[in-house]
Amino acid sequence: MDNLNFLTTKYDQALYIYDEVLPRGGISNEALKRAYDLGMLASNQMRMGHYYLGYSRNANMAHWNGEVFAITVWEQTQWLFDEIVHPDQDEGFDIFVPTLDITQVIDTALKAW
Repeated sequence: MDNLNFLTTKYDQALYIYDEVLPRGGISNEALKRAYDLGMLASNQMRMGHYYLGYSRNANMAHWNGEVFAITVWEQTQWLFDEIVHPDQDEGFDIFVPTLDITQVIDTALKAW
C-alpha cells in the first residue's frame, strides 16, 4: 500500500469512529473500547509535542501538548488557535479522534521545504 492510500485509510478510520462510534455529549467506556479496537490511539499512547492525523469537526491534524490537542481553525477571515480534547476526556463538546502519529512526515516535509 502506498503512503497516500495508508494516510487516507487512517483518516477514514478516524472519520468513521467520530461519526458512528462516539456519540457527542457522553462517551461510554464501551464506545471508547470499540473506538480503540477500530484504531483510535489512547491518550496514554500519545507523545507530547507530536502531531496526529485524525478527525474532529474542525480539524484533521492536531498537535498533542500532553493534555489536550491544539488545532487551527479558519473563522471567517482569519486562522485561530483552539484546544480540543481526546475522546477519553469528553466534556460534551467536540473531540479529536487520533489514528496516526504524523510527526515524522511533517518534520521531513519541513526539512525538504
